[in-house]
Amino acid sequence: MNSGSTVLDHPQNPVCTGFTNDYGGNAEYVLDPNESWPRDWSASEAGSTAKTFCIDDNPPGGCLGDAGDFPYSYNNSRLYNDSSNNSDSDFRGTNVHNAAKNLMLNIAQTARRDSSLGGVHIHTIGLGGYGYDADAALMKRISNDPSDSYGVQITAATDEPMGSYTYAPSIGEIQKAFEKVRSEVMRLTR
Repeated sequence: MNSGSTVLDHPQNPVCTGFTNDYGGNAEYVLDPNESWPRDWSASEAGSTAKTFCIDDNPPGGCLGDAGDFPYSYNNSRLYNDSSNNSDSDFRGTNVHNAAKNLMLNIAQTARRDSSLGGVHIHTIGLGGYGYDADAALMKRISNDPSDSYGVQITAATDEPMGSYTYAPSIGEIQKAFEKVRSEVMRLTR
């Protein structure tokens, strides 16, 4: 632990504790290896009740969204191993990546299902050209896009608003992607 580190309690989950390391003004939150990783995440706007979203692919209950199905471990010794074993680093990286995907899917699903918002249509754009392609299946799941486009088809939730996914293979194509989304939004507002 850095000499300038302080122990913090996670604001929404007191079970999840960690340390902040200050690197020249850039803070990094590091989980305490004696504690479990978080299974959910809470957010609120000023004056509103906090909403708790699932991160875990096997949620314990009490949180919003059940769309996230990427394997996530919240209590595994490999999460904390301090070794040069690449498989441990890969496991931690994959775990964080899967947690982020589950969180995105659950927030999107909650927004689509929120009747007070009147049915949210989500449109996503994937940008390629940087050595890897956008995850079309994930983007289509976030937008609940049932179309058979880009070689990927998902099982969309028919009881939720449908959105669209657009792929821009390079930065030069991004303008066309935004124009397509604008056209979809304009069509929905008429």
